Amino acid sequence: MAETFLITGATGLIGFHVLLAVLAQGHRVRYVVRSTEKAQTVSSNPAVERLAPGDHLVPIVIPDLTVADALDAAIQGVTHVIHCASPVPAPSADPRTEVCEPTIKMSANVLSAALKTPSVRRVVLTSSIVANLGVIPPQRFVSATTRAVLPPMPNVYNNVFEAYLLGKVVEMRNTDEPRARTFLYPMLCSYVVPGYVYGRNELMTGDAQAMKTRNSSNNLLMLALTGGKLPFPVHNGFAHVDDLGELYLRVALLDAQKAKEEGLPQDFGMAVKIEYAKVFSYVKVAYPKAVKEGIFKKGNLPSFPTFYDSDAAKKVLGRDFGSFESAVVGVAGQYLERLGKDKA
Repeated sequence: MAETFLITGATGLIGFHVLLAVLAQGHRVRYVVRSTEKAQTVSSNPAVERLAPGDHLVPIVIPDLTVADALDAAIQGVTHVIHCASPVPAPSADPRTEVCEPTIKMSANVLSAALKTPSVRRVVLTSSIVANLGVIPPQRFVSATTRAVLPPMPNVYNNVFEAYLLGKVVEMRNTDEPRARTFLYPMLCSYVVPGYVYGRNELMTGDAQAMKTRNSSNNLLMLALTGGKLPFPVHNGFAHVDDLGELYLRVALLDAQKAKEEGLPQDFGMAVKIEYAKVFSYVKVAYPKAVKEGIFKKGNLPSFPTFYDSDAAKKVLGRDFGSFESAVVGVAGQYLERLGKDKA
């Protein structure tokens, strides 16, 4: 039976793949964007057009999701909500007003709107494994059900990454309490919690330079593929974007009673341990001609070890996750396409 989904963040790497996964299963989608121009970017995308969604795909323009009650009209009649929208820690952003505070407010508003809407049966929110790892990652395994210790909130943030991490920690802790009370409502709420998300981005239709400059976790891979160097280490937990699109849909459609019987948790994380040192070797095998021509050059992506349990997400998917190699090769291949180069 076709359900009606409300999806936020459809112009982002994760949200767009979620939208494709939901449409591919024949469900109706209302996708929230900040402008009509962004709505056109989604609806005119070749990957969307191939699915021929017709009236199954409807844009909802909401300029600011941090405004109280902003979703109240759009959510009427919706059965499932998937919230992927989140501020990105762009270096130029104000840490407090453009990263930390919006992260917290948007999730609170989504959950508040859902709790007021009787038709909503499931809500899936998005976090990041930094909310489980905390400021100082523990040298032990954590999972999506782990809650990091909340440090004192600073008066002045050191950088946008600190604001992003604290926003995610506070967001998850703040939503735990209303989520615990959802037994009063015909609705259940879960988090999907990915590590760094990599893979071919079907929403990326611009030139090759856009793949380096657009805010996306794929930017890190582009650094590693084109001779760049990241000035700080990142955690080595990876999620394939294709797996995530499917995971969100499966979590949204979980039968609560069946999930309980199978011992599944409320939240599902995906962060597979990877080796960034292997990025260039993958491309060297897949695209030797481009390496010889100097299109791909070995970069440096320093990392620190992450201990993360992704078993629950794998159980929901019912299969192994896509490989890091396939994600790297997919991104590199897309870059060659944008350059108009041979992928031999």
